[in-house]
Amino acid sequence: MANMQGVPMTDGEEEYLKVNEVATRLRVSRFTVYKWIREGKLEGSNFGGVVRISRASFDAFKEQARIKPSSGNQTPTSIVA
Repeated sequence: MANMQGVPMTDGEEEYLKVNEVATRLRVSRFTVYKWIREGKLEGSNFGGVVRISRASFDAFKEQARIKPSSGNQTPTSIVA
């Protein structure tokens, strides 16, 4: 389980992060993290009313969100005004 020093809780094999920890690491609000979970973009688990995100789910989410370089010298369309 989580301790008071902010060390992520584990179940022996899987490491779990708090919603606030995910929000801090990604520099977004905790409400955004809950929204991503609701939308199915980030997988969360409910442990007796407390939401946790597994390290594996967090890492997969970050990898999926990563912008991959293109083969050409093109500007991503989301940045073009």
